[in-house]
Amino acid sequence: MPNLDPCLPVILGSHHRLDGQNPHLIFHIKYY
Repeated sequence: MPNLDPCLPVILGSHHRLDGQNPHLIFHIKYY
């Protein structure tokens, strides 16, 4: 996982656990 911002891995991990989806996919949906 690219280290884009210190807050993002925590957010991605949270969404990954809550949504049960791929964290990269959630990242692209929610942050792009």
